[in-house]
Amino acid sequence: MWCTIMYFLYDMLEFWEKMRISEIVNLDDHIALACAGLKADARVLVNKTRIECKSHRHTVEDPVIVEYITRYIAGLQQKNTQSAGVRPFGLSTLIIGFDPHTGVPSLYETDPSGTFSAPKANAAGRNS
Repeated sequence: MWCTIMYFLYDMLEFWEKMRISEIVNLDDHIALACAGLKADARVLVNKTRIECKSHRHTVEDPVIVEYITRYIAGLQQKNTQSAGVRPFGLSTLIIGFDPHTGVPSLYETDPSGTFSAPKANAAGRNS
């Protein structure tokens, strides 16, 4: 009886640990996202982006490149900005990763409006 309860609690802990959104999350094996802004918006954006990463890997049988996933995130943010009846994402993101073919690192930034850029170095959030 206690063993069953302990296994259940351990499974629930693993589940909530995966669902927890911190400021830095892994989107794929080679891509990470740092966010500054509303946590609820971050959770929605991260979940949609992880689904897109898995879908791309399953469909194309190749990992996503950082620019592709940045354009996807910026597209989601821009769509919410222009759509009537929905609130824009209150979130600024930094996406960093390595190109799966060449191994070259890249850094991208997205704004809540849906624009993105590729700076050499950047910081996001309060007092940055």
